[in-house]
Amino acid sequence: MPNGCVGKCNGSMQKEWLNANIFYSLKEVREKIEEWMTDNNWHRP
Repeated sequence: MPNGCVGKCNGSMQKEWLNANIFYSLKEVREKIEEWMTDNNWHRP
């Protein structure tokens, strides 16, 4: 898949993830993003 398509796909997934969650503090956002990045980078094939 070309890099542009991958970037667009990742951007869309991030927006969907952010829209699906409610955050009450910046700390909570950072924690959730860290969890998502770890899962996305290490646990998904």
